[in-house]
Amino acid sequence: MFVCKWDSFCFLCLLAAIARVATARFFSPQDIDGSGLTAPTREVSIDRAVLQNTLEQVILAVGSYFSLIATRKENLDIIPALVFLFVVGRVLFWVGYSKGASHRACGFGLTFYPTVFSILFSILCLI
Repeated sequence: MFVCKWDSFCFLCLLAAIARVATARFFSPQDIDGSGLTAPTREVSIDRAVLQNTLEQVILAVGSYFSLIATRKENLDIIPALVFLFVVGRVLFWVGYSKGASHRACGFGLTFYPTVFSILFSILCLI
């Protein structure tokens, strides 16, 4: 239950990304019909890319948190820190995305590398 509570913050990042795409489409005559029927504007293309990456990162992160505590209950203490890094990373990724790779790299790293650490540490605990 502890991990589920903290995972809510990861899901909040996903919810915000979905809401951003929906809002951008709603206020854009070119985008309102959806991506399957029209070519997206630059704004919606960026928002969709952030959404896709956020979805991928949420799935990996949430899975890694459960793996982490399933292998050792003592790992429970690190979950809030991992979630904090995830949320800060997603915000920085989102803000920096339109400015190019160098501006989103920090956010990506704060999201991705703690998740990689969690997965690898879970595997190490199994061995």
